[in-house]
Amino acid sequence: MNTLIFEGSVLFLKKFDIYWGTNHFLPALARCPSVVTVHDLLLLKYPSDQPLARFFAQRLASSLKKARRVITDSKTTADDLIAAFPNVRKKV
Repeated sequence: MNTLIFEGSVLFLKKFDIYWGTNHFLPALARCPSVVTVHDLLLLKYPSDQPLARFFAQRLASSLKKARRVITDSKTTADDLIAAFPNVRKKV
């Protein structure tokens, strides 16, 4: 149910200038400028510890591609993110 609410959230908002994905992902239906925050890359580093790791890794890649900017909590996370997704270097 939470996933449906998250994905549909952009449909219920009337008008906004930017969407901020505060926890790794952007809704698939988001069609406005967006920013995503990546806190860590545990789902990539330890996929066996994460249920549905492959699905979430694909969602992360999609969110990074869609986002205009990417925020990280630390330089370490930024470096790890750029190593895993070199094409996001200019967005971080």
